[in-house]
Amino acid sequence: MKTNESSTISVYRSQSEISRMLTAAVVNENFRKMLLANPEQALAKGYRGESFHFSKEERSRLGAIRASSLTEFAAQIPCL
Repeated sequence: MKTNESSTISVYRSQSEISRMLTAAVVNENFRKMLLANPEQALAKGYRGESFHFSKEERSRLGAIRASSLTEFAAQIPCL
């Protein structure tokens, strides 16, 4: 596989996982509260038995986000 193709696949996977994480936060108040209070714990715990598949670096970046609302959280998601 070419490097550009690998990078594109990696970006797509990251975006897909971010979408899954935000969707879980929208539909479940408990997960949303955990994500806002302690993103690292929320990512490690997952949602309803589903794991989030982020790299160590992505988890670190997402875990560093501090926000009081899901809108603020989403606005701070770095380009992965």
